[in-house]
Amino acid sequence: MGAKDTGPSPVSRSVAESGIGTPHRDQDTRFHNTFGNSRTGVALIDLEGAFMDVNHALCEFVGYSKRALRATTLQALTHPDDLEADLALRRMLTEEISSYQTEGRFIHADGYPVWGLWCVSTVCDDGRPAGFLCQVHDISKLKQMQAELIHQTLHDPLTGLPNRSLFIDRLTVALARLERSSNDVAVLFMDLDRFKRVNDSMGHAAGDRLLRAVATRLKESVRPGDSPARIGGDEFTILCEDVRGEAGAIAIAGRITEAMAQPFALDEGDVFSNASVGVAVAKQGDATDPEALIRDADAAMYHAKEKGKGRYELFSPAMHVRSSNRLGNDNALHRAIERGELRLFYQPEIRLETGRIVAAEALLRWAHPEKGLLEPDAFIPTAEEIGLILPIGDWVLGEACRQAARWAESTDKAMVVSVNISARQLPHSELVYTIRDAINESSIEPSHLFLEITESAMMEDADSAISALATLHSLGVGLSVDDFGTGYSSFNYIKTLDVDSLKIHRDFVAGVTRDPGDLAIVRAIITLAKSLGLKVVAEGVETAEQMSAIRALGCDLAQGHYFAPPQPADQISELLERHPHW
Repeated sequence: MGAKDTGPSPVSRSVAESGIGTPHRDQDTRFHNTFGNSRTGVALIDLEGAFMDVNHALCEFVGYSKRALRATTLQALTHPDDLEADLALRRMLTEEISSYQTEGRFIHADGYPVWGLWCVSTVCDDGRPAGFLCQVHDISKLKQMQAELIHQTLHDPLTGLPNRSLFIDRLTVALARLERSSNDVAVLFMDLDRFKRVNDSMGHAAGDRLLRAVATRLKESVRPGDSPARIGGDEFTILCEDVRGEAGAIAIAGRITEAMAQPFALDEGDVFSNASVGVAVAKQGDATDPEALIRDADAAMYHAKEKGKGRYELFSPAMHVRSSNRLGNDNALHRAIERGELRLFYQPEIRLETGRIVAAEALLRWAHPEKGLLEPDAFIPTAEEIGLILPIGDWVLGEACRQAARWAESTDKAMVVSVNISARQLPHSELVYTIRDAINESSIEPSHLFLEITESAMMEDADSAISALATLHSLGVGLSVDDFGTGYSSFNYIKTLDVDSLKIHRDFVAGVTRDPGDLAIVRAIITLAKSLGLKVVAEGVETAEQMSAIRALGCDLAQGHYFAPPQPADQISELLERHPHW
């Protein structure tokens, strides 16, 4: 009920009567001046919660005039979710408590909530509760700062999407609700297929713009109730509730992969960055937890990458085995570097004009403690995925250069050593310094080191490759295009690549004596190379007939099992001492 404006309030009388030797009127005046001029919102409330008197600060805080406030109640002004304050007033009436403090929201006259710190105490008249004195401190800005801090804690600052913590919280709730739902819960794990190349070739600013664009497109691709999140790097997860079985989850994954296959318009130009998506579905009654479901979706995503990228795969229990094996390989590969389990084998290259060994290609092997000697195909893809390719590549360069120096010292004859450079190493800014340091520390001539880069690695980003090769060539090292003839656009770019030689892919060499098509390709490559002033190396020579054929075509160098298989450096040294001739 509202308060009348005639005469002092019971609270005023109670305060005035507490004075000693001072006229009641003076004390009443001082109280009203303090009450009205306080910068804190103050209200006198009767026992029913009606406003008896309010000051100007409270009126400004809630946007109502004094008259309007006196016509309403504390309960009517309080946000519905904060009405527990009314229960506290009732406890004060029964004298269970004499005061309380809480945070709550008033509904502003314009309809939005405003936060206040309420300090309420009982005011008595003749020893019995006559009303309440309510002081309200405006804490709206503090609450806004707290909300922003919580948002920052639970969201990715770059994309604005939920982060891993918030995603797991939402997934936990979704799995709890699953027991009361007839539909399923799905987690999708998405990883961009070419993100590192964008970062390396265009810079991290472009990579950030791409991630923001991906987040926007991802939100547009999923259903309104789905919850996408960025959990790190170029990895995203999507929580999909009320999914109608595996088919429903697959339909969402299909829309996402189709959307991500479209080009992204960045400041630097259009960028293509497909995505691989793994799908894991939880059904009612499944004994699963959030981390396990995410792990299953992650395993399915890796399976999608292994099957060609830019696609989605549904999790199956068999993927657990592959995932465990991959984790075991990851850990073992880390230890391989620490324990010195990596080895370099060398395969001689023969100058066909003289039949003598003039060079050797360094080929990496892993002396696995359980699986024996592993070739690169068994572990290099893993090394690239987990970021070990750079330290492994650095070790290979250093060891190959040291071996070249040892051969030069023991044979009094310089021998060129070739080292393979992966697509991940080529655009890396530190590569040129690593090569320079390896040359300087081993004291070999730069021309005694050749770097081999596969044609497919160059064709991934030909413009960047052209720039990187020019920088490497400035060191004085030799450059060779490996597996030449397998790329779809090699003849368009070869004239602009700053290289010294082409290495013909072994598949063409294998068919040179029995397939007219392979013979024509080998002849064309040699003719092209000669016209551009490049040397030609044939790899995979297995027979005397193949050697004779490529020699007749004018090939410069050859390597293969016909001459010698890859073998440790000490065996190559023994071979050099025999001065073989073919």
